Amino acid sequence: MLERKPRAVAHAAVIARGAPEITRYRDEFLAARPEDYRELVAILRLGEAAGLDRLAAALATARRYHAYDLESVRAVLAMDAAAGPAPEGLAAAALARFPETVVEHVGSDAYAWLTEGEAR
Repeated sequence: MLERKPRAVAHAAVIARGAPEITRYRDEFLAARPEDYRELVAILRLGEAAGLDRLAAALATARRYHAYDLESVRAVLAMDAAAGPAPEGLAAAALARFPETVVEHVGSDAYAWLTEGEAR
């Protein structure tokens, strides 16, 4: 339906029943690209494969970077899928296998030669 009447995307069911992030993205997308309804339809159709929760999270990320295009949203979805669950962090036992590195204090005069050319 939306492919034939792309302007109907402003009131589409995916927006009415979806997360508030989807509505915010739609509003900002149309403010940035007022006549590009077809691309907005294509972005919302990504939710069919990814699911509305993943799409809402991807749109939140896209909004943060002002990325109002199909390829950017696809990239965010792809990065999210490739990343998998966030790591818990390194346990102390895992860190123990790396040798401790001692870093000696280096005075600021050690780098004076970098600014000598500016003084001339």
